[in-house]
Amino acid sequence: MSMIDKLKNGSYKLVVAATGGGSHFINTILSEPGASKLLLDARIPYGSEATKEFLGFEILGRDKQGPGAVSAEMAKALAGRAYVECVALAQDTRVTPIGVGITAALPTTHGGRNGYRVFFSVVVPHAVLVCQEDLNDCTRAQAEKRITDCVLATITAALQSPVGTGAEFVEIHPLKRIYYPGSFNPIHRGHLDIVKECEYQTKEKVTLLVPFSHPQKGELDEETRLKRYTGLSAYRPLVMYRDNGLFFNMFMQFPRGTRLLVGQDAYERAHDPRYWNSVAAFNETRAVAYQREQKFIVAERGDLPLIRQINDEVLKFTRSDSSTAIRERSKE
Repeated sequence: MSMIDKLKNGSYKLVVAATGGGSHFINTILSEPGASKLLLDARIPYGSEATKEFLGFEILGRDKQGPGAVSAEMAKALAGRAYVECVALAQDTRVTPIGVGITAALPTTHGGRNGYRVFFSVVVPHAVLVCQEDLNDCTRAQAEKRITDCVLATITAALQSPVGTGAEFVEIHPLKRIYYPGSFNPIHRGHLDIVKECEYQTKEKVTLLVPFSHPQKGELDEETRLKRYTGLSAYRPLVMYRDNGLFFNMFMQFPRGTRLLVGQDAYERAHDPRYWNSVAAFNETRAVAYQREQKFIVAERGDLPLIRQINDEVLKFTRSDSSTAIRERSKE
């Protein structure tokens, strides 16, 4: 049984994003009978404008001191975006989402300035693998076939090794959805009630946003990350991210229109300039977030008045306990 057959017959879903090179990989998947069991979407954002629109941000070219369109950074960004789209389209915690990103400079009649090479990345729930392959000794057709073989081998490696050599956790720019940030350690009924009420009122799905690092405490080890992911994914889809400590800085990592679901206590801390080194930096960052149509959805507490910013939304759902109080009671 081929790797594609194993993926089709297993509980896997796939989204692929390729800029130029990688069309053979997409065609190979589509040419298989029953490809729709596996492939949810295939995207080819070929031009720089299309790539920027797909990612929600821009990866600068070499002339602007950036990594360039054919780079490990681009492959990783494409795979991350594909992974989040896969999670959103699948909407099923029983399947394993896979995101693949491919970017390449391939052999052509006019030759390549910097050699022929491909960067590709595979994102699965617990790891990101980024690989490079040189293609200087083959034709265009041979290069495309090699890309397909390498990507399939990398998917196999990612799925077979839970934390894999050189693997790292997902750092991606999510879709414009509602995200509920928190450690959820442990997750309790108060968290789930807020999620359910938000989904009921907004008619949209909420995804948990869980940090794998802390500005002061450092990063979780891979075993702890995997346990955290496995435990929480039973309740809701989730994305793990690198925590930089402040909600308005978190907005800067995400595309226009992102909304964060927070409790009232966290909301008030987010708008307290005392947590910033300067009031000017706080005001500037907050203004940029609101200009990008990024906002908070606040779970209001019934025992405290809420000072709401005009841009934000408030759940018409009240509770008199903070998340900390609920967590402490659960230990009794």
